[in-house]
Amino acid sequence: MVGADEGGYTVMKRAIWRALSVLPLLFFA
Repeated sequence: MVGADEGGYTVMKRAIWRALSVLPLLFFA
């Protein structure tokens, strides 16, 4: 699993964490 897919997985995980950090702001704003 480590190799060519590692880059794409990192980007996906980063996008997920970004969404998780932004959604609460939208709900509580």
